Amino acid sequence: MVGPQLAILRYPGWSLTDIKEVPDFLLNYPKQLNIEPSVFPLYALRENTLWDHLKEIREENGFTTFTTNDYRRLLKHLFKLALESYAE
Repeated sequence: MVGPQLAILRYPGWSLTDIKEVPDFLLNYPKQLNIEPSVFPLYALRENTLWDHLKEIREENGFTTFTTNDYRRLLKHLFKLALESYAE
């Protein structure tokens, strides 16, 4: 049931563990895979499954884990842009 995780990738930084109640429109995707939405709560019970599927998504799409170093580089870059915008 990788589908809901793929749908959540639209929201950077979010994972299924961050969402308490999954909207119906996200549960419609598994229907295309012949998976009943009613089994979704069972999927989230086994946390290893969530992480295994996230790893699978990363590998399939060439994504990497967002590390502390990535965070620092991004923060430095955005801070510089913010200061430039403020000075104008």
